[in-house]
Amino acid sequence: MDSVTSFLVKYLIIMGKIQNKIKSMERLYSREDDLKKLIIDRLNRLGIRPNENLGQHFLVDEDAINTLADSVVSRATVIEIGAGVGQLTEALAKRANEVVSVEIDERYSPILTQIERANPNVRIVYGDILALEMSALVGKRKGRTQIIASLPYHITEPFLHKITEFPMHDATLVVGKRFMHAMEVGSETDPSFGQLTLLTQTFFNPQVIRTIEKKKFFPVPRTDSAIIRLTPKTREGMNLSKRDYLLKRLFVTSRYSPLTKNSLKEGLIELARLSGETLTQNQARAIISEMDIPNDVLDKPFQQLSNENLKALSRALR
Repeated sequence: MDSVTSFLVKYLIIMGKIQNKIKSMERLYSREDDLKKLIIDRLNRLGIRPNENLGQHFLVDEDAINTLADSVVSRATVIEIGAGVGQLTEALAKRANEVVSVEIDERYSPILTQIERANPNVRIVYGDILALEMSALVGKRKGRTQIIASLPYHITEPFLHKITEFPMHDATLVVGKRFMHAMEVGSETDPSFGQLTLLTQTFFNPQVIRTIEKKKFFPVPRTDSAIIRLTPKTREGMNLSKRDYLLKRLFVTSRYSPLTKNSLKEGLIELARLSGETLTQNQARAIISEMDIPNDVLDKPFQQLSNENLKALSRALR
C-alpha cells in the first residue's frame, strides 16, 4: 500500500469515527429534546407554569433520569420527593417494587392520576414532605426503603435534618452544586465548610455520582446540580467514633436548645455507658475543658453557632 492510499484509509477511518460520534450526539440531543417536549406538552395540557418559588425545575436529561432510576435496588420501596409532571416517577415505576411519590402542588394531579392508574405500583401523596411523617409513607412494608428525588434546592438542608434517623437503605438526590461542595469538604479551612458539611458527614457516607449542567433542567435554574448518594452510617459505627457520636447528639438535641456544653457533657456520659464504663458529670466537664473549645461556643445552643463557631468545634472534636 503506497503512502497516498495509506493516508486515505486513515482519513476515512477517522472521518467514520467522527461521523459516528456526531450521530451519537444527535441521538442524545434528540432524546433530550423529546423529554423536554414531553414536559412542556404536559405543562401546556395542564395550563400551568412551573412555580419556581417551590423549586420546580424539571430534569430533561434522560441519562440523569436513568442514573437515578438505575440506583433502585431489588424489591425496594422508593420515596420520591416532587413528582411534578411525572417523568422521573415513570422511570422509577419500571424498577421499584413500589413508588410513593410526594407532591406539594396539586395542580399536577390530572397528570399524576393518569400515571398512578397506568402504574399499579405508584402511589401519589399530596403534601409538604417537611410536614409529613416519613415512616407513615412506607408503613410496615418489608424490603428496603430508598429515597430518590430531584430536590427543590431550598428544602435540601431541612430535608436532610428530617432523614438523619430515618431507616433507609440510601438516598440518591439531585442537589445544587453548593451543597455538593459543602458535602465533600475535608477541612475546616475550606470556604464551603458549614453545618451542611457536619450534617452529611456525621450521619452519612456521602458520594458524588455525577454533575448535571443547569441547561439540563426546564426552566433553567441559576446553578448547576449534582447527583449524590447518602448511605446512612450504622449505629454501631457511630458509637465507635467519639466525634460522630457527639456531633450526632448535638444535632438530635438541637431542637430543645440545650447549651452546647451540656449536650457534649451528656453525650460523653452516654458514650462511656455504651462502653460499659461510668463517667461522672465532673469527669465529663474535665474532658470538655481539655478539648480547648472556646467558651463562646460552649455557652450557646448548637443551632445558634456561627460558621466560625462550628469550625472551632469541629477542629476540637477531631
